[in-house]
Amino acid sequence: MITSALLSLRLHREWTQEELSARSGISVRTIRNLESGRIRNPRRSTLDLLLTVLDPDLHQELQARAAESAGLATAVRAELWPAAAAPADRWRGPRPARTPLVGRDRELGQLTALVQAHPVTVLTGPGGVGKSRLALAVAEAAAPAFGRGVAVAQLGLLPREDEDCERTFALALRAVTDLFEGDEPSSQQRILLVLDTTEHLPQTTTLLAEHLLRTWPGLHLIVTTRCPPVLAAARIWEVAALPAGSAVELLSQRLPSNSLAVELADAPGGLAGLCRELDGIPRLIEFAAHRLRIAPLSALRSAGGSLELLCAPDFLALPHQRSAEASLRWSWDLLTEQQRGFLSHLAALPELPQVPPGGGDALADLVPDLAGGESVSLLADLADTSMLQVQRGDRYEYRMMRHVRTFIRALSEPDGEPSPAEEQDAPAEGTTAIETGPEAEDRAERAAPTGPGYPPAWRRPGHRAAAPAHLHPQPVATRETAVITRPLHTIQRPVS
Repeated sequence: MITSALLSLRLHREWTQEELSARSGISVRTIRNLESGRIRNPRRSTLDLLLTVLDPDLHQELQARAAESAGLATAVRAELWPAAAAPADRWRGPRPARTPLVGRDRELGQLTALVQAHPVTVLTGPGGVGKSRLALAVAEAAAPAFGRGVAVAQLGLLPREDEDCERTFALALRAVTDLFEGDEPSSQQRILLVLDTTEHLPQTTTLLAEHLLRTWPGLHLIVTTRCPPVLAAARIWEVAALPAGSAVELLSQRLPSNSLAVELADAPGGLAGLCRELDGIPRLIEFAAHRLRIAPLSALRSAGGSLELLCAPDFLALPHQRSAEASLRWSWDLLTEQQRGFLSHLAALPELPQVPPGGGDALADLVPDLAGGESVSLLADLADTSMLQVQRGDRYEYRMMRHVRTFIRALSEPDGEPSPAEEQDAPAEGTTAIETGPEAEDRAERAAPTGPGYPPAWRRPGHRAAAPAHLHPQPVATRETAVITRPLHTIQRPVS
């Protein structure tokens, strides 16, 4: 936290690292290491010199509070971060989680600077990787640079735009404007807006962002999504899974009892093995921590049973974020039929092929009746939706995470994929179904979270809200397939 707080104070002053160095007498190298998280326990004298020029009033207050016995470095951790955050009257919508953000110090500092420098920042990555959590932490760190504060609009409860695009756009716009209760920002005020959970709204997100940026010139946007929309001048940040050490730290912190952590420390394979099986995905690790109190480690590490166990009754989360299966089903349902078939074929292969340089024709035999160029296009599309991971270089290497493969293979089993008739009558166990009709709308209204930052409750049956014509131009054309320009690609088997 001290890393992001010092960075936030420097950016609020609009100083470069060199300017801060000249004013404080601290070397540029030390400042850079502090802001990147390489220095975790800075010297008291270093903090004294930095805070003296960054915020003299805060420095005096912290010195007074640390005078007894704690020492300035300890006091800074407890006091500096809240002091740099947005006060309650300058934060609208859902607040950041109260639990510590693990393993993201460097990303937090870099993203804070990126968000302040660019009007649109998109955080993308697979479900459960921590996009929303990181976005809110970044918004909190960057808040001092925005005079009008921070607003957060949770769009995950909006209906998919293929059901009624105009109504969805109107609801999204209403979710944002309701945050300000008629007191919308002026053109001269800087404000940071987070549009959270937007992968099911690519067209709505694009139209909404363009409209808001025109209306509020001082607006900066953070967008979270599993599939980035096409937005002019957007900076895309791919949120990666946690490295092994941070994953184990997160699991240990989330365990419900200290005694359980001691018991598991010497278990075969240990916590590190479990985190590896869970692909380092923070949400899956949190599910596992919740379940370890009542289920053995071996069950969670079992490829066949782990997805069923990975869930938690977290009613503050969106419905599709309460279990691993529901999260994967949410992503699966956003794919086209061709993408699903191609992904199922990849998941069924005993070993993904190694493709040498030479062009798309090298993939000609990957799927029957599918040209090599089409296979490359589908690989790119699936990587864009975060269902496949890609490592870029001279050759692009694709891989499928373990839990994604497990889910898709389960769908391919005889009873894994429900028939169209079954999908209409009853959803598969462990999935989230989208229902329509008056009764479904009534249930959604009763179940959906409410309050600032959430979309308005569903209207009474039969009521439909449409965006004004000047806010809803002609529909945006379907996204073009991502173009891969470097020498050909390698599809690698997931690390076991």
